[in-house]
Order: sequence, then C-alpha cells, then structure tokens
Amino acid sequence: MADVFWTLAERVHTLTAQGQPLAVLTVVSTQEIHSRWPGTRFCMDLKGQVWGGMLHPLTHQALMPQVQQVLRTGKARVFHWAPDPAHGSTSVDEPCTFFIESMEQLPESWRMAVEHLKHREGCIVATELDDHPRHYLLSEEDAPVRPDRRGTLLSGVFLQRLEPALRMVVSGSQDTASSLLSLARAIHLEVTSVGSTLPELDAWTALVVFPEPEHEVLQVLLKALQGEVGYIGVVCSLWHARHLKERLLQAGAPRMERVFAPAGLHLGTVSSQGMALEILAEILAVFHQQEPHSLDLKSADWMGPFR
Repeated sequence: MADVFWTLAERVHTLTAQGQPLAVLTVVSTQEIHSRWPGTRFCMDLKGQVWGGMLHPLTHQALMPQVQQVLRTGKARVFHWAPDPAHGSTSVDEPCTFFIESMEQLPESWRMAVEHLKHREGCIVATELDDHPRHYLLSEEDAPVRPDRRGTLLSGVFLQRLEPALRMVVSGSQDTASSLLSLARAIHLEVTSVGSTLPELDAWTALVVFPEPEHEVLQVLLKALQGEVGYIGVVCSLWHARHLKERLLQAGAPRMERVFAPAGLHLGTVSSQGMALEILAEILAVFHQQEPHSLDLKSADWMGPFR
C-alpha cells in the first residue's frame, strides 16, 4: 500500500503543479471484500481520465458527474455507489463509498507521509470527510484506534496506516534462492542476497535463510531475532526445524513467533520455482496479516441475489 500511496502522491504533485484540475477519490468503505479495498485511491480529471486505478465503465459513468461537481464547486462530497440490479452483470464493481475531493496542490501531510516512507518509518494519514477536508498525520500513540493498511472510517474521519515497502533479504545460495530472488523482483520487491553477515533488518523486512553449516544458520537467526525483522523463514526439513527451534529456545531467543520453519505455504509443489512461490506467498500473507484463502465463488452464496 505504501508504494501505491507514494506513486499517487507524486502523480498529484505533478498534475497540480501543471495547473490541471484534479479530483482524488478514496474508497472509504465497501460491502464486499474482493476487488476494491478501503484505502484505494486514484485521481480523475474533468474529462474522466483516471490515474492510479481501474474502474468498471458503469462505475466510471456514475462517478463522472460527481467528480465534475466537486471540481466546479471545490466542495468535497461522500458518494455511495451500488450497481443497478437491472444490468444483471457479475462484472460490475461491488457497492462501495467514495470520498471525492478537489486538490489544487499536494497536501502537506501527504508530503510528510512520503518522507516518512522514504526513511522507512510508518505513519497514519487522517482525512476528515468534510466539505473542505483537512489532512493530517497521527502517531500510533495519538490514533484513537489502530487502523489497518486498508483504512478505518471512524466518526467522519478516515484513518489509514502506511508502512514502508516490503524488503527481502536472502541468506545462502541454492537453486530455490535464485528462483526466490527472481520471483520477488518480478513483483517489484527490493531484494538483497547476502552471506552470513546480515544488513540492518527492520520490521518491514523478510529474511529467508537457506541451509548452510548449522552453527552459521543458528548465529544468523540469533542475530536477526535480536532486531525488529518482521519475518524469518528457514528453508529446511521438519527435523531440522525442530532442532533449530530447540537450540533457539535454549539460547533465549526473543519473539520466536517470527520464525517460520520450514518456510512456505504448502501448495504441493516440488520444484525449486514452486518452493520459491510457496515462500513468497507465505511472506506476503504474513505482512498483509491475511489467512490464505481462495476468492473463488464456491466460498460465497453465488446462487443467491447479488446485493
């Protein structure tokens, strides 16, 4: 979410600096949990050109007059949108609520948020859902609740927690390590390959350790656990995982819940590329605080009426 916000902030700054009338739309609530999350933001101009997101044509058609009204009057508004059942299309966006505001320049709080993210510091962006909205930053201590990454709507204020982009550090070299590095780069993660000497690891970093001499693996894990690293995956057998965890407990390693050994979700693959996918899937699930599940309609009452 941080890289998306960062990119949108740069886009807003560029377009408003050119004097282009611009509306920013934020999804502040949804009735479904599939394709559009609270906290999704994108820009739209008077002609309906969209930056930073994709809209179904019917959603775009409904939003256009709302955006034009906001840009003409300068007054922000909340717009509740739901598909017309008469269209009978399963491809139409889910019902959701947009906050639409006119922006003549990048809000100072957004600029500050980008600076926080550049320095790998998290922050909370608050937006008052008012005719003339105020944007400001909150610390974790000052926020009335701890919002999630998608955003929380509370008493007319939309709160969104922004965290630095996920980094991956890979210790060791094997075929699976090479596949993991390639796959992570393909989804634009910042990746680093190291030996037994670790760089600084923060809470938004995932460390993946491949088999090396046991004493080196143990030392790497003990050093990593002393810091704030958010995920540690060890590519090893079940027997080796039990042995390592016993040694770590004996050494008094803190916050052992960050250690995932053997690393990866069980997807039934056997190739090095498949194992890399399993590891990356687990990392993303951990950092996005998601219990892996399918979005297939078999998990929903798809024979019932669409809401």
